[in-house]
Parts: sequence; C-alpha cells; structure tokens
Amino acid sequence: MRTIVNLVIPHVKIKNLTKFDFIIIGILLYTLTNSILFFYLPQYAWWILDLGAVSLFCYGLIDKHHLVLVEPDIAFCAILMLMYSSFLLFTGVVNWELNLPHLITQSTYFLPYLLPMLVLFGLKQRDLTSLYRYLYLGCFIALIFLLSKSYDFVFNTSEVFGKMHEDSEEAIWGGLFFYLSMVIAGCPFYMAISVFYMSGLTLNKYHKFVLVLTMVLSIIFTLSFGRRMAAASGIVFLISPFIVNMLIGSRKLYYLFLFFLLCLIGYLFFQEIIDLFPILQKRLNDNTRGGLFDDLIYDFNIVDWVFGRGLDATYQSPSGLGGDSTRSLVEAGVLDIILHAGIIYLFFFLYMVVRAAYLGIIKGKNTFVRSAGLYLLFYLAMMFSQNRPSFSLDFMMVYLSIYMCGCKEWRKCIINIE
Repeated sequence: MRTIVNLVIPHVKIKNLTKFDFIIIGILLYTLTNSILFFYLPQYAWWILDLGAVSLFCYGLIDKHHLVLVEPDIAFCAILMLMYSSFLLFTGVVNWELNLPHLITQSTYFLPYLLPMLVLFGLKQRDLTSLYRYLYLGCFIALIFLLSKSYDFVFNTSEVFGKMHEDSEEAIWGGLFFYLSMVIAGCPFYMAISVFYMSGLTLNKYHKFVLVLTMVLSIIFTLSFGRRMAAASGIVFLISPFIVNMLIGSRKLYYLFLFFLLCLIGYLFFQEIIDLFPILQKRLNDNTRGGLFDDLIYDFNIVDWVFGRGLDATYQSPSGLGGDSTRSLVEAGVLDIILHAGIIYLFFFLYMVVRAAYLGIIKGKNTFVRSAGLYLLFYLAMMFSQNRPSFSLDFMMVYLSIYMCGCKEWRKCIINIE
C-alpha cells in the first residue's frame, strides 16, 4: 500500500509546508483547473478554484527569508519587467479597458506577467524535493486524464475530428477549441518536469515510467490531431536525456551515436509513421500560422511594435478562422509578447533567458543546472511557433530555471533530491 501511495506523491506533510510550497501548489492547481478540470466543472466552480489558486500563489510570495540573489543584470531585467507589467495594469485601469474577470480566470492575460517575481524570490535547495513532487503529482493526474481519453483521441480520431469541423458556428468556435485543448492538456505537465527528467534526478523507476508514458501519450494525441509543433516539442523532451548526455555527459560519443541512430530510424520510417495519422498527413504541409503572423505585422505601427497594445490588445486578422476577424492572441509566444507588451518587454525577457542559459550550460558545475539551461533554450525555440506566456507550470519553470542558472551558488553546488 505504501508503494502505491509513494507512486503518486511521497512523504508530503501538511504541517511542514513552506511558503514555496504554497507558490507551487497555487500554480499547480491553476494549471490543473485550466488544462483538465474545466472540462468537467461548471463555470462558477472553475472561477472559485482559479481564485483560490491565485490566492495561494500570492500568499506564498510573502516570505521574509533572505535568498541568494541572481546575477545583478538578470535581477535588474526582472525588476524592469515587473515595473512594465504594473504599467500595463495601470494603463488598462486608466483607459477603462481592463477585463476584471480575466485578471484571475485567464491564464494568458495578466498573471504570467507576475512570474518574473520568481527570479527575485527563487527557491532554496530544500525546496527542490517539494518542487519535484508537486510537478510529478501534476504529471500523474495528467496521465490519468490522457488514459481516460485514449479511445477517442487515439482510436476514434476521425469521428471526433469530424464533429470538430461541423458547419455550425457553435461547433467551430466551441467544439474545435474544446477538443484541441484536450489534445494538448498533458503538455504543460511533462514540460515542467522535464528538467528533472533530462538531468536524471527522478526518485525511482515508477516515476520515470509515469513521466515517459505521459510524454508518449501526449505525443500520440497531438500527432493524431495534426498538432505538429506540439508533437515536435514532445519528441524533443522525450529524447532530451540523450541530448543532455550528448552535449555535457561523460560518454558523449556513445550518446551521439544513439541520437543519430534514433534520427536515422525516424527518417527511414517517416512515411510509415505519417501514414498512421491521417489527419497529420493532411495537415503536414499546411501553413496555418504564416497568415496570422502577416496580419499582425501589417496591422502594427512603430509605437505598437515598441510598447505593445496592452493587456486587451487586438489586431485585425483577415487570415483567421471566420474571415476578416479581430484576434486577441498570436499562437507564437514571442509575437504574443510583442502584441501585448512590445519589443521592450521582449528584449528584457530574451536577455534573461539567453544570459541564464549561457551561465547554466557553460558555467554550471552540475547536470541539473545545465539541464535547466537547455530547458530555457528548448522553450525559447518553441516560443517562435507556440508556447504563449501563461500562468502555468511549464512557464513557471522558465523563471525558476532562470533563477537557478543565474545564481552562482546553484551553479556550483551538488544537487540531490530526497
């Protein structure tokens, strides 16, 4: 019985919860609510859980304990980003454009602009074990959800996809995004814990099995529905231990050989794999994002590029679903930041990510911090086609990785989890 309990989440005692625990629990609950639970909950219950999750996160930030600071330039960028976030909030209030419910219930609205605080607050060494356990718990719940939807999203794909594209406005705007949200529901959970997976810091073989199975099912789901970039992201994270060992391990040639062997197998059987997923086969060469990117470029002026259009930003998108429409998002994270906060905010973000990745990979003395640096590079690369900033576990790990890579003590210490 104890083994079964430990398989889910081992040795968590409520009386020993720290403020950092509340931060992670808050973001975990919010991610679960907006990725999985909202499929089953009435709207009011979803909003209550979101409010509770944000409250836990804010409570966890009230911590008077001194932490070792990151490099001054990284801390300075985080402070400037928070100041600019306050400016976005202030202008929204002054111009009467602020969507108050979205402040709490929309994961991509204002809440992700609070996450740079994690670069200033960071985490202690003893918090690493708690972080892993909560991330693993989220991954375990995501696996249960994926298993429960396996029949529809693996073996009955064509019928479900047909329902998504019925010729009715309700099916297009409701069913389409409802199902597509289900398909990618597991992504933030396996991405968040991938730093531990890459570095080999997993508690036992059962945990590794759960992590790999979650990744594999998520990849199959996304391939089944033709979500090309989401599937590619999953594959990258699945083989990331090979990449880590190939770049920074002690047996570089061995893992380099395995990596190229995997690539060769994928190349030789590429068409056979594609044939297994008819929807992917139809969408393989479609350019579904290029028109949207062009729409944003044509609709922006110089001021918009520099400062963005604010939290409630929109742009005209003739290429979007439904013809000449107004959109409030861009699927590519980099362009979405420009849409809402401009190149100024994007510059600070890119500087922090690239600088921290360099420090972690080049200056890091342990595999975990080096893996955190690689996670930053992987995530940043994906932000050019997806990965919008959101109040979620995977985007939280971006800022925690920046902290760990940017902190000299973390780069030099020996890291273990209990």
